[in-house]
Amino acid sequence: MDMNFPLCCYIASSSHNTYLTGHQLTGESSSDMYREALIIGCRCVEIDLWDGPNDEPKVTHGRTLTTEITLTETLKVIS
Repeated sequence: MDMNFPLCCYIASSSHNTYLTGHQLTGESSSDMYREALIIGCRCVEIDLWDGPNDEPKVTHGRTLTTEITLTETLKVIS
């Protein structure tokens, strides 16, 4: 495969707000969404990290009404 073109000439399968199952301001967050995105071919997923309880980062869409999941849970699914 010829990979000598500028980066803008390639298509990257990516996902924005990967963890959300619904509305980006009020939806549910789920680590299963990372599994689904990777299975369908995404190779770039978004992990929004915020300070969580007990010094463990949480994954959530900050300053919204979405639910949150732990970074540990998210990384287990991705791996």
